[in-house]
Amino acid sequence: MRVLLPLAALAPATPAAAVTTLFEDDFNAEHPRLAKTSALAKWTVAGNVDLVAEINPFGITQCPGVCVDLDGTTGPGRITSIPIAFTAGQLLTLTFDVSGNQRNAGPDDFLFTVTFGQPTDITGFKGFGAIDMSQVTPGDYTGLLSLGTYGESLPGSRALRTYGLRWTPQNSGTMQLSFSTTSADNIGPILDNVLVAQTAVIPEPASWAMLIAGFGLVGAAARRRRPAHA
Repeated sequence: MRVLLPLAALAPATPAAAVTTLFEDDFNAEHPRLAKTSALAKWTVAGNVDLVAEINPFGITQCPGVCVDLDGTTGPGRITSIPIAFTAGQLLTLTFDVSGNQRNAGPDDFLFTVTFGQPTDITGFKGFGAIDMSQVTPGDYTGLLSLGTYGESLPGSRALRTYGLRWTPQNSGTMQLSFSTTSADNIGPILDNVLVAQTAVIPEPASWAMLIAGFGLVGAAARRRRPAHA
């Protein structure tokens, strides 16, 4: 006798997404100062960067809290994050906010890159938000040690905008973010709100129940079809 399995037992339910923050820094935990800083809690600083805020007499008007001026007194700087661990098969989303120098000087060059601690295969790479899409080639890549360098010339009056990249690594590992400028006139691009999130798709509890029910029905059908021994 044929046993037909109920469609509900086999049809997948809509999966839930579990989002984990892997790295986050709005720089508000740093003490805002009116001069260059060589130490940030989650970053290595090369050259000179400034911590700035709307309360500083620098003409900064678009910094809700504390931000980083990548061209600190007395010249350009670069900040590189601590290593950020990620998991294979989970979607990574990276976002950050960048503006011009907010003092109508410039334009200033803004540079950004992601480097991996090991050769990394990625799928579904793409940019969104304020990313200049002409510099981003969506697709799948193998054996990457870096995403390359993203560069943009920002007018001083350019408001804060959110930039974004996302991809799915096919192997677990670590990565580091680097933000910098070639500007050397004491005022440069303003950086804020750096965030890396990881999204894992997991079945809803109802999905597990239906899968278990489906397996049970398959087992029952197999037992019914098993021939009897003499």
